[in-house]
Amino acid sequence: MHHLNDSEPFETVDCAEGSLLDESHIRIPIIFLYLTVFVVVAFGNAFTILVICIHRSMRTATNFFLANLAFADMLVSVFCVLQNMFHIVGSQDGHWPLGAVICKLYVLFLHLIPSTSIGILVCVSLEKYIAVLHPLLALKLLTNKLRIFMMVAIWSLSIGLNLPYYFTTQEMRFESLATCTRDMTGLGWISMPEMIAVSFVMWYCIPLVTIAYLYTKIGMVLWKSGLKPLEIRYSSDSHFKDSHGGPPTLTINYDSESLTGNSLQRTNSNGVGSKIHDETHTSINSEMFESRKKIIRLLIAIVCSFAVLTLPHHARLLYTMWTENTMCNSTWHALLQPFSYLCLFMSSGVNPILYAFMSQRFREAVRDIANCRTGTQRRKHTRTRTFVSDIPEVSRSPSLLRRDNSSDNSASVPPPSTPLVVNNNFLAVGDGHLRRSNSAAVKT
Repeated sequence: MHHLNDSEPFETVDCAEGSLLDESHIRIPIIFLYLTVFVVVAFGNAFTILVICIHRSMRTATNFFLANLAFADMLVSVFCVLQNMFHIVGSQDGHWPLGAVICKLYVLFLHLIPSTSIGILVCVSLEKYIAVLHPLLALKLLTNKLRIFMMVAIWSLSIGLNLPYYFTTQEMRFESLATCTRDMTGLGWISMPEMIAVSFVMWYCIPLVTIAYLYTKIGMVLWKSGLKPLEIRYSSDSHFKDSHGGPPTLTINYDSESLTGNSLQRTNSNGVGSKIHDETHTSINSEMFESRKKIIRLLIAIVCSFAVLTLPHHARLLYTMWTENTMCNSTWHALLQPFSYLCLFMSSGVNPILYAFMSQRFREAVRDIANCRTGTQRRKHTRTRTFVSDIPEVSRSPSLLRRDNSSDNSASVPPPSTPLVVNNNFLAVGDGHLRRSNSAAVKT
């Protein structure tokens, strides 16, 4: 019995006791784990894509990215899981029975999918960062065209940078044994160990540091202050160029840097200002704040699971590529390879599980689909979307604002169906969306 070392394709090590992976009490449970992971990855991600595509409430900006992530993860079940099982435990001595083309695609996707996944997670984190810390910039910048461009760029970059693995992978034969292995000479100007090290830094270390920074900044805003109520000023039409008298106008100012603050400000035409304390508005802000925290927690859980589950594979690859030591399959070291691969593949199957446990909207969408509803029917409780499209919807209150009865200089504040001006560029209307305005103010 001999073992093919990962770093030197044809180096053999005598193992008189045989391989642990050939023993039935070890081999059968590992095969069962592979099949379980295959089912979870394949059907979990396919079902996630189905829910996002079919159910109307799931078609949000964040879920657009997560659908791409699910598609990438589903490719793992097609090109990696079963092939890896056959290679490691399905045949004796690691024999590769699937041919040269599948061998090349198998190794390519082993590197391509984790790279694409972490790239998508960086895009989601960056969008969240812009939406929370710079909401007005998000309205102008975060368009559907930009999101599509980001996904095309991530897929193209990931394929381009991982394509060398396709050309440096080959099916080679040693006596009667065929093996799917990497050419250690790499591309000539860079060896395979160096390629593995660069990939680890580029597709693991740098993205995770970037994501950690972005979510730290987001957390500083959300956990310290929550959402900032809008600042409202009443003024007469005489304050604007088109002054012809008439009813007062209502102008909304949003802080351009962050969503922080505690009160609303109303200024009458005589310049006297008074605070508008609004319990209903505070309640809405509280719901929005909690919704933001929930979706951020979900995304952080996705990132953390990816980091933890892919690390063993990176560590094993780096070790086998750079060490000169060999490990015999008759020792416990033989279990490291299937264990690291199972963790890697499970990182592609854990996301649907996280959605089921941490996303109420996902559970509601699944329930609707099970009851043959697609989200086009209106629910009993009307729901409205917040200014950031990917935040879970919150229940609409009967009134967006209520004036303080204790104020002597109170004035009627229009209901949420009345258009309101946001920084002279957008209208905040009762359906919870911002619409672009060409005028400086809108009459109420």
